[in-house]
Amino acid sequence: MTLLYRLAEWHALAKLRMHTDITLDLLDSITTILGQEFRQFHCTVCSAYATKDLPKEHAACQRKKQRDKAKAATNNTTSDTCGSSSEETKSSLVSQQTQMSQAKEPGKSLQVRKISDSQFV
Repeated sequence: MTLLYRLAEWHALAKLRMHTDITLDLLDSITTILGQEFRQFHCTVCSAYATKDLPKEHAACQRKKQRDKAKAATNNTTSDTCGSSSEETKSSLVSQQTQMSQAKEPGKSLQVRKISDSQFV
């Protein structure tokens, strides 16, 4: 609850339209205290939970990897030769479809994630 109060206090001070020397000093000290509260939150709460990707997030990550891989492959083939063989194209499509079908299976190799400080700022 302290973190929530400090966030509200910092937000109220930051939104002031006219600052005085007192409010700027107060904002500076509250910012320091807020940083300490975030570090304490990270040590106590974030380390207590083991989080994993949801199946939807895992599938989205796999799709992004496939897009990046396909984009890199098209950049390589266009720079190397103008005409690629149809066998190469077919095999890459088959491998992409296989990877997509694996990504749709829920609960399969979900990535374990740590909660980072950047998610709360």
